[in-house]
Amino acid sequence: MRSILTIAAILLTTSAGADTCVDCHRTLHPGIVDDWKASEHASANVGCADCHGTEHDGPENPELARLPESTTCGNCHVDRLL
Repeated sequence: MRSILTIAAILLTTSAGADTCVDCHRTLHPGIVDDWKASEHASANVGCADCHGTEHDGPENPELARLPESTTCGNCHVDRLL
């Protein structure tokens, strides 16, 4: 039961974070938002913050959004660590 609640909390947090990112980036970078929405990441509830972190929280600090590295992707995609 505990693991189900943990997974639910993660999914809700991810979805909420993605919505925040999407709301802002929809006007700034609509192509990126469209690409994400059409991706397997979106359908698996993998949001922006999962790969890009939470340090970037608005237009005043875009440099804080990290670019995913193989180790970031490797958290879910073991084959990306090679």
